[in-house]
Amino acid sequence: MENLNYLAYRLLQAAGREKSRVTFLRAVYQLIKKELKEDIVRLFFCYENQLYEFLPAGQIEPFSLKCKSNDHHFQKESWAREFLFQALGMKDADQWKLTSKETYAMLCKNSGENAANGIWLIPFENQSLKRGILVIENKSRDREILATERLVEKLGPVLTEAFEHQEAHLACQERVKELKCLYEISRLASLTEEGKGDILQKIAGLLPESMQFPEIASARITVDQQVFQNDDFKESQRCLSAPITTEEKQRGQLEVFYAAEHRIYDDDLFLSEEKKLIQMVSQQIATLLEKKEKETANQKLQEQLLHADRLATIGQLSAGVAHEINEPLGAIIGFSQLIQNETQEERTRKDLDKMMKSALHAREIIRKLLVFAREPGAEKQRKKINQVIEEGLVFLESRLLKQGITLVKKFSNGLPEVMVDARQIHQVIINVTVNSMQAMPEGGELTIETGMEKGWWMIKITDTGMGMSPEVQDKMFLPFFTTKEVNEGTGLGLSVVHGIVTDHNGAIEVKSKLGEGTEITLRFPQELAGKEMQP
Repeated sequence: MENLNYLAYRLLQAAGREKSRVTFLRAVYQLIKKELKEDIVRLFFCYENQLYEFLPAGQIEPFSLKCKSNDHHFQKESWAREFLFQALGMKDADQWKLTSKETYAMLCKNSGENAANGIWLIPFENQSLKRGILVIENKSRDREILATERLVEKLGPVLTEAFEHQEAHLACQERVKELKCLYEISRLASLTEEGKGDILQKIAGLLPESMQFPEIASARITVDQQVFQNDDFKESQRCLSAPITTEEKQRGQLEVFYAAEHRIYDDDLFLSEEKKLIQMVSQQIATLLEKKEKETANQKLQEQLLHADRLATIGQLSAGVAHEINEPLGAIIGFSQLIQNETQEERTRKDLDKMMKSALHAREIIRKLLVFAREPGAEKQRKKINQVIEEGLVFLESRLLKQGITLVKKFSNGLPEVMVDARQIHQVIINVTVNSMQAMPEGGELTIETGMEKGWWMIKITDTGMGMSPEVQDKMFLPFFTTKEVNEGTGLGLSVVHGIVTDHNGAIEVKSKLGEGTEITLRFPQELAGKEMQP
């Protein structure tokens, strides 16, 4: 009894110490083998309808059995053989004859120099393993069999208790890891300063630690064709995955791999708890994506509102400043012309000419300010948009040719007439084209295209120039913003374009990459269009 108590203590100690079923089963095997000294111990158990076995060495060889027990169930040798193989094969639960209350059966090999004097079958079971059987082959002399028999007689209930204790320990351990993982993901999702990609990368690094075997686990998150994975990532056929879905659309998937083959649980390496965890994490990732995308959309909306407010304020200021400056500027130009006509001195005439040019340049700025402020009322008439563009390009075609820029026109035939202010559309075409020309100082290709897209008629202007950085694209429509040298531009050209397009209830889309060129698409609503025109 003392040996049994000590063995039970060691088994329960191992149940609370070992971090996986595999290491616990190894500990059980070693403890029982050590206690029984020279006896051979074989451990069989069934987990989720799969049979597993620990062997001291080699394979099981077929042997015949005969009963050496007074129990009437074991009177027939054939029944004993049938029982052993059916019990170990686990083919049918009804064929499981022994329970933990029926302690053991002692069977003997019939012959052979190395024949065992006795074989004990000690059944045990619990909620997770369902059933198991410990096989002890005793090679001791007949007089020593009784001592071994007394020890193993009580071993079944001890094994059952040890396995139940270990299962509870594992369940608690897995639950702690699961909650820790989910908490950390929630914490990361709440960090507004962290980008979506950074958070997904950190989640991929967290997941392996929440698995049963973290030392061989790898995680990969794929979202919108972007891949995030943990350090030392290793892909294998052992994979557990869950889809990442937002608004009923699959955006990617979450995958966890076990990189190495394992000696046990070969058919199903992942715990049921881990399968649930992967599903929950994929749902949290989907929620994170939706949250971050809403934050981005709200931020863009706030920027657009701020931009519109700034433009409105600047427009009001511009109109006031333009009126205040226009009057004295007109006087300067008028009196300069009078003096120029009356004087004959060459030096004075040259100085007056410079003064006139500067004043005229200032008046052009005033005119653009008034256009930006939309002081002149728009005179919208029904026009053919292709014809309006052609009229605007008349002033630029010779400059394009001189600068070595090829003009490509892709005008769609059959476009409807549109209600526009032709003068303002001329200004839009000129301003955008001039910017494209300045982006191609060594020549290139300028393409102007018209057409209909999803209920909008559009003008697309594409150049092969130097392109723009994202920072420049963010500021390109701000009044007085320019990348040109001093006195080479007013910074109002694209602001005027923005004001005119907005006045026509349109929208502007810009695509540009440094060194690759720029594409500016002007879209106007279909309600500006009338009946279709013939080519």
